Amino acid sequence: MSRPGVYAVGDAAAITSPLAGPLRMACATALPTASHAASAIIAEARGGEPKPLAFRYVLQCVSLGRRDGLVQFVRADDTPRDLVLRGATAARVKEQVVRSTLRVLQPAARRPDAVGHLPGMLMGDQNG
Repeated sequence: MSRPGVYAVGDAAAITSPLAGPLRMACATALPTASHAASAIIAEARGGEPKPLAFRYVLQCVSLGRRDGLVQFVRADDTPRDLVLRGATAARVKEQVVRSTLRVLQPAARRPDAVGHLPGMLMGDQNG
């Protein structure tokens, strides 16, 4: 946080993580950073100290229609790995990413800090 009491998340913010470095604009960063900001606000309101964001990337997805796509597995800092999924397999993976995101939104609305405990949402005090 560069300004006390001011929080920005998702595409409206320039955010860095020790594990990932500068975060790219993407839905992959929007939900975890929003949840982290909400948890920080709650912690401060309760007189506590917010935990630092510890975010890492796992993959990048591109939909190319309902039956085609590309999934690039990446390192924590978003640099590409050798594993790439293409075609219908990638489209199915991307569909599952979207569906899991929707499943995360409901508990996150009730308890923002829950996102850090859900599979695929690496936040809090995580190591590489």
